[in-house]
Amino acid sequence: MADAQYRVMVQMGFFKNHSNASLESIDFMMGVIFGTRWELIDNGDMVLRYIFQESDQLTIAIAEFVGLIPKPTGVGLEIDIVPDIAHVFAFKQYGVTPQTDRVGFKIYGVAKAGGMASYG
Repeated sequence: MADAQYRVMVQMGFFKNHSNASLESIDFMMGVIFGTRWELIDNGDMVLRYIFQESDQLTIAIAEFVGLIPKPTGVGLEIDIVPDIAHVFAFKQYGVTPQTDRVGFKIYGVAKAGGMASYG
């Protein structure tokens, strides 16, 4: 393991041992460590989904293996690795305002991101 990866493991271990495992504390902790190269989604079904940038894949694999990915007790964990966290593909749910940081179907030349496909 490289020094940079070891530092991340130490930071994650420290935060995990001093966290109350709330979404707020997890968001703060992972933001300090990974900046904007990650995202946390609460699936609403007792499963947390992490999305990480591909550049952190080895570090995340090690952290997952040794149990340092933070989550509340009794909650499942899913980890996705994507090439570019800024361009995660998503669908729009009817009646819900789409997230503007997602890439989805769109009306060409009209919607920047997050809209449903439509015939012009």
